[in-house]
Amino acid sequence: MKGLFKSKPRTPVDIVRQTREGLVQLDLHSGSRSGDAKREEKMAELSKNIRDMKSILYGNGESEPVTEACVQLTQEFFRENTLRLLIIHLPKLNLETRKDASQVVANLQRQQVSSKIVASEYLESNKDLLDILILGYENMDIALHYGAMLRECIRHQSIARYVLESEHMKKFFDYIQLPNFDIASDASATFKELLTRHKATVAEFLSNNYDWFFEEFDSRLLSSTNYITKRQAIKLLGDMLLDRSNAAVMMRYVSSKDNLMILMNLLRDSSKNIQIEAFHVFKLFAANKNKPPEVVNILVTNRSKLLRFFAGFKIDKEDEQFEADKEQGFVKINCDVAFFPEQLVGGWGYVIRWDDGDVIGSGYGRPGKVLEASHDEIVACLQAAQRAIDLGVQKLILESDAMTVIQAVNSSVFDRSSASDLLWELKECLSSNFTSCHVACIPRSCNLVSHSLAALGASLSPGTNPIKDCIPNCIDVLVANDLASGHK
Repeated sequence: MKGLFKSKPRTPVDIVRQTREGLVQLDLHSGSRSGDAKREEKMAELSKNIRDMKSILYGNGESEPVTEACVQLTQEFFRENTLRLLIIHLPKLNLETRKDASQVVANLQRQQVSSKIVASEYLESNKDLLDILILGYENMDIALHYGAMLRECIRHQSIARYVLESEHMKKFFDYIQLPNFDIASDASATFKELLTRHKATVAEFLSNNYDWFFEEFDSRLLSSTNYITKRQAIKLLGDMLLDRSNAAVMMRYVSSKDNLMILMNLLRDSSKNIQIEAFHVFKLFAANKNKPPEVVNILVTNRSKLLRFFAGFKIDKEDEQFEADKEQGFVKINCDVAFFPEQLVGGWGYVIRWDDGDVIGSGYGRPGKVLEASHDEIVACLQAAQRAIDLGVQKLILESDAMTVIQAVNSSVFDRSSASDLLWELKECLSSNFTSCHVACIPRSCNLVSHSLAALGASLSPGTNPIKDCIPNCIDVLVANDLASGHK
């Protein structure tokens, strides 16, 4: 008899409706201390509903998403103001639920109903939501979640046009230079997406806003004292000017003597990477057949200096200049794991340093499922490499005391171990994202900082998010000792 009274499975429509009701309930219970227990119960239910929406849209690991279920969810989601409620109430959700919500919103931007992108139509009528997402960069707690949502929303050309033409566009020059590295990097990624995805819209924006935009771009980004900001800016400038859609803008830019002087100064930058990116833009000035007299005068006046400079300037990534350049400008990563087989507990850690020993990044965490030390070692290397990519690193020395892992990374023989997929991912990551990469095995005595971070990772509670760019005081002593003894 018990089987006769089983609850009816919830449909995608039911889940969306319950999510919407739960978001509305957040307002009703906010500020009420008497109903804390009830509020926690409602919050847990809301988190589950958002997680269930994510499972429908992405699949649950055992089965692929069902098209009809996705269509039903999408229709109900945008039938009323579920997106608005989710964005407005995102700060009230816990961290994991925010992540789930961000992924739900991202997926829904691609869902089609009767060959129409429903999300685009909804955002067209609710453009004020874009204002909320952009201003999210001013709130550290939600900046990354709102930023991820924003980048998905500007996949729609009309929405990207709205952001480009809004007053908020000027704020990105502030956001890109925020002291919080993660938020600044996220804002930079959004900025680049806005200026490269929709070619015709970008060309129109740059033509109509040329004066103020490039004044800000040149004075605040290209002239920044921050290496990463400057490097990302010169690379983005090259991407914009070399795009055929921006031909008119490019001609205007390379006809300016002030712009030429900025590029010539960047050619003298201490960073080889910045020099190379600047060279690609400088070529546009030199190749312009209709150079204004003031540009010609600057080039003629500096002809001898330029010829001497380019005589020793090579841009082949494999040439001797790049090999010699390893003596300065490279970044070194040390990775390690702490593995306790008796407790089936492990942790990984890494530290990223400039060639002079200054720490520019670090991380430690606990893997979701501990298999063996070599798996975690590869995970540590992957985590470190991804962080290096985020930091804009191009030349890399990756070091670990795990000899078998280092040998496997350097080997051209196909690996058939249980870690083969992870190993392939690491090799692909290193070969695809760095102009120069050297992988080496070092003694444990030279790897104390990353090993100590890995031990911290093992001490984290299961499910805890990796900790980035935060070295505790106890490990700071090891960093100082490294510098003093010459272990960079």
